[in-house]
Amino acid sequence: MDGLPGTSNISEVVFKNMKLLNADYMRHAPWFPYPRLAMAEPYEPILNADTCQTFWNFTYIDPITKALMEATDGHPIIADFATTPEWMWQAGVDVPPVNQRDVPYEQGRTLRDSTFGEIVGYYNRLASYYTQGGMHDECGVWHPGYNYTFDWWEVFNEPTMEHGLSPQYYDQLYDAIVTSLQKIMPNTKFVGLALGSHNQFQYYTYHLNKSNHNPTTVPLDGISYHQYVLGSSNDIDELAEMYFPSMDTFVEEVRQIESIKKSLSPSTRTFIDEIGCGSGTYMVDGFYMLCAATFAHLFAKASLLQVEHLGVSQVIGFTGPSLCSNCSDEWPSTTMVDWYTGNGNARFWSLKVLIDEFPTGEKDAHPTEIVNTNIMNVTAQAFTVGGVKKLLLVSTANAESQIAIPSSNYTATYVDQTTGDQFSCVTGCFATIATTPSSTPFTLRAFGIAVITLLGA
Repeated sequence: MDGLPGTSNISEVVFKNMKLLNADYMRHAPWFPYPRLAMAEPYEPILNADTCQTFWNFTYIDPITKALMEATDGHPIIADFATTPEWMWQAGVDVPPVNQRDVPYEQGRTLRDSTFGEIVGYYNRLASYYTQGGMHDECGVWHPGYNYTFDWWEVFNEPTMEHGLSPQYYDQLYDAIVTSLQKIMPNTKFVGLALGSHNQFQYYTYHLNKSNHNPTTVPLDGISYHQYVLGSSNDIDELAEMYFPSMDTFVEEVRQIESIKKSLSPSTRTFIDEIGCGSGTYMVDGFYMLCAATFAHLFAKASLLQVEHLGVSQVIGFTGPSLCSNCSDEWPSTTMVDWYTGNGNARFWSLKVLIDEFPTGEKDAHPTEIVNTNIMNVTAQAFTVGGVKKLLLVSTANAESQIAIPSSNYTATYVDQTTGDQFSCVTGCFATIATTPSSTPFTLRAFGIAVITLLGA
């Protein structure tokens, strides 16, 4: 795989780790800052009496898509080819060269084709290319492709930021695209919104109201939105004081969104499919462990709200100099792997523990209380998983806590700064300890996470 267009010298390790993660609903979202890796028709076709020429090009999209589908084989995924050809938009811009970052690429607020025929045709051909063995382009030329199954298809990404779509205009596009894609992928479910500004509640109230759709039978299978805790400091304690309260505020906003959903479309599923730390201070010692703890903290809180799907963002980010001398940073604070080696960092291994210990659809969360008033800055959440009692513990401070477990016979699986290099590790990245009946408490270290399994309880 390395050496092919669209790959890098660490791609084999990255996708091997993605397979190891064993995650359901991994989201494939090629992003617009690198349009050639995300969008398949960079130039408008030439269609006139003398010439019929198209410019479909999957050279740089295929290797990543193929590797992801192999890494997630046997698991449901979410496909989100959100980046659209700019030539379809009024005031669109030209596509940049390969590997050139172009943050302003998503320009234009209105499609030039008011019937939406161009953009619907684009998505029909893209979906056919990846799921129907290939597609015919605008000139009737056959482009052989793949026979993948996309279990879920997400329509656009952060549309309030990318093209600045109103709730009304977004839903017009959603309805046109989904109605057409259903004919090509009848077993695929669809996710709407993918909001970056998750507390824009008017989008949920409009989108989840079936009467606002045409046809009113268009599926509202899922909604999605994103959450990044923000803060800039070179002090890990100051970052923690910003991150965890921000996540608690977000939980209350999730509660409001779920209330809207249950009142308008209770069968719609919720995907919070980008969760991360947006910070320029990722080199602070312990940063990735702190970021892992903020996700585990949300996992515990959201479980009582019965939110179906949480997704860590993102597999890989990187610093500009690690790619080229003139390259810009690409959200290194959000990476789950070392951008030099492809090996998992503390965020990756913490997520691996949560996936292994709390499989999709097999857990019940129970109200949980810490009765020792001397224990501060610890999040605790009890679960029953297949009849087995488990307790998730998350340290929300840069300090150790001694936790007396309500059973003297337990095992603990944990990740903290003693279980591996926070940037990258291959083995020994998380530890399991077995205990025999004893009064010795469990040590939860700074920003560590632990899953306690009660034996014989």
